[in-house]
Amino acid sequence: MEKRERYSYGKMKDAIDVPNLISVQIDSYKEFVEKGIMEVLKKFSPIESKPHKADVKKGEKGFKLEFVSSRIGQSKYTEEECKLKDTTYSVPLHITIRIKDIHSNEIKEDEALFGYLPIMTERGTFIINGAERVVVHQLVRSPGVYFVQEFEGSERIPTFFAHFLPEKGAWLEILLNVKKGILQARIDRKKKIKLPLLLKIFDYVTPMDMMKIYPVTVVADEDELVFRRGSILLEDIKDKSGNVLIAAGEKIEEEMIHSILEAKVQEITVAHPYMQKTIENLDDVEKNMTSDDAYIEFFRKLRPGEIPRINVAKSYFNSLYFDPEHYDLTKIGRAKINAKLSLKSDSMVLTKEDIISSIQYLLDIENHDERLDTKDHLNSRRSEYRSYNFDGRLCRDR
Repeated sequence: MEKRERYSYGKMKDAIDVPNLISVQIDSYKEFVEKGIMEVLKKFSPIESKPHKADVKKGEKGFKLEFVSSRIGQSKYTEEECKLKDTTYSVPLHITIRIKDIHSNEIKEDEALFGYLPIMTERGTFIINGAERVVVHQLVRSPGVYFVQEFEGSERIPTFFAHFLPEKGAWLEILLNVKKGILQARIDRKKKIKLPLLLKIFDYVTPMDMMKIYPVTVVADEDELVFRRGSILLEDIKDKSGNVLIAAGEKIEEEMIHSILEAKVQEITVAHPYMQKTIENLDDVEKNMTSDDAYIEFFRKLRPGEIPRINVAKSYFNSLYFDPEHYDLTKIGRAKINAKLSLKSDSMVLTKEDIISSIQYLLDIENHDERLDTKDHLNSRRSEYRSYNFDGRLCRDR
């Protein structure tokens, strides 16, 4: 039967030709096959074996395995044959592997069959068990840092959160509890700890070190001084001769206000009320903790059934957020954190500056609602590609 010829009586012509609407799927899959597979495998390469005690005595040091390159073969059946035989349209995936004996430096390189990879057709589809399927890209939360508020209870008092969302690894949340007036941290959506415990691990050991993370500078007039009664001074107050009237670390009391006004001090620097109350909420043992003590206490809270040792505690904490093998922000997450917190880091794991800057941002956010992020905003989403699924599967298998 001949095709009917279609006539158009419209006067307006198409401005542009209709683009290839499935080019996104085809191009992303092509990039995954050519580059993505090796990019994922390089994250796990090299893999080194740990020799047993008996092997160490013999002088053996183990082996090192590296992934060198990838190659895909030819499909056994055509698309139509796969549909008729109810099989998957796939190709063999070969990986060139290099093994090195660390003791003798002997190297062997060979190609191994890694598995079978479903291949995409020209129509952007896959044939799985004889049925033609389409993989749709999902909109998922992009890695980065997000500042949100949640309301709890009937009083509707907000709690502000700083969420660090990685592509791979444990979550970290910094909480500003407005009702209690304190700062807390939550590790991997499970255990809440006092924020000073986390700060002591980062060598903010003394209360003054912690309070200087977010100093508040105010005009030293009578109304402001009365309002700031009970606040801890972060800098010495001196008279015109340079003599110290009130030392840093002391609280502003009623009888001090007159001396400050007489000295004609223009500005004073005090601790942020939330940070001050957070530190005052500590008991005597917690206030006197060293950095090593904080590691031990952190490990005891997160792993209560295990005996805390300082080396094990440090290794456990670092593996949560500072080890590239267990934690990955990706380039997208790092770019979002840098943009949000005005940083210039290129690390794919969390840094001390990330956490300190998020605390400063959080303490300032109560008076700036416009800085809050919306969970479902498209700016906080990204399209998930197949290579991420491949990466996640290898992480689980490992």
